[in-house]
Amino acid sequence: MFFANLLKNNSDYEFTIFEKRTTLDIEDGYGIQFSVNSIKLLN
Repeated sequence: MFFANLLKNNSDYEFTIFEKRTTLDIEDGYGIQFSVNSIKLLN
């Protein structure tokens, strides 16, 4: 919800969805890629 509200209130953020699956295979490696703007929010 936090991420959705950021996008709704400020469209300056850039994000990319790499793929969409109906299930997640736990054995595959998953990570989160942050943009410069999101790093500023976390600090």
